[in-house]
Amino acid sequence: MLVLDRFNNPLPAGIAGEVMIGGASLGVGYLNNPGLTACQFIPHPQPEIAGERLYRTGDLGYFREDGSIVVKGRVDFQVKLRGYRIELEEIDTVLRGHADVQDAVTVVGGGERQQLVSYLVPAAGAAEAAEFRAGLREYLAQRLPDYMV
Repeated sequence: MLVLDRFNNPLPAGIAGEVMIGGASLGVGYLNNPGLTACQFIPHPQPEIAGERLYRTGDLGYFREDGSIVVKGRVDFQVKLRGYRIELEEIDTVLRGHADVQDAVTVVGGGERQQLVSYLVPAAGAAEAAEFRAGLREYLAQRLPDYMV
């Protein structure tokens, strides 16, 4: 495991960067997706380990002095909620595709019972609140899995 900066340089203990995984049991890539494989599986940055690859986990973290890793969050907007990995931007994109939505941003909120919360800017002339909400829920249910609505 390594922690690298945005230029793929190893970082010292205490400095946060992206957590990378490598080694003998690293997968060869994504099935039938060479573009994603090229993006997520990178050459090992240390010359003495030429030919080896690392996997970009998407996790943001740092090494402690004792060698353990602290994971602080994500470098993207992916969250894990009730066992599902969710790209918040995917929800926002679907919301922005609705005729009555000008802009949207989705976050995880709700205190102890975490849930997805979307904040919207209605388009000019959007339907009244109750009617708008009911139509929007149906719209999302047709385009996203249940756990993302």
